[in-house]
Amino acid sequence: MPENQLENNLFNLNHMESNKITALLEKYFEGQTSLEEEKQLRDFFSKENVPENLLPYKGLFNYFEVEQEASLSKDFDEKILEEIQKSEMDTGIRRMNFTWFRVAAMLAIAIGGLFLVKNFNTKSQDNTIDWSKYEAQTPEEAYEETIKALALVSKKLNAGEKETRKGMEKIRKINKEVIQ
Repeated sequence: MPENQLENNLFNLNHMESNKITALLEKYFEGQTSLEEEKQLRDFFSKENVPENLLPYKGLFNYFEVEQEASLSKDFDEKILEEIQKSEMDTGIRRMNFTWFRVAAMLAIAIGGLFLVKNFNTKSQDNTIDWSKYEAQTPEEAYEETIKALALVSKKLNAGEKETRKGMEKIRKINKEVIQ
């Protein structure tokens, strides 16, 4: 019987400790534990025998222990400074290349603009109308051309008048339908 009683006492002790740890875990996840309570949690989870219901938290607290022991290499500062200096040099080179790209782009735009202006001037000179071909040589020719021009204008005006009358007739019909 003393062995059973000893086992019961161990069970009760483990159960009480497990309840205490569960309460500490709740406080921990709410961010309300003290440093001493967090140390109790780390000590508890560093043991071999952790109750099964608390086993998932063991890895979390072991991780913190392992990471606390991790440190930077002795030449860490030197490596960081090298990387910073290297990136500053790269930035200078990129800045220089970017400047050259801007200069090249401006030159391309200027050359393209000059080419377009030259072509436009050349085309406008080629497209000039030689009005001397269309000038009348005698007053009779001028009179005939004027008569032709006036006849064309009259024809166009008469066609426009017909279209206007058709449109007005449609408007009158629509007005009659709306009023009735």
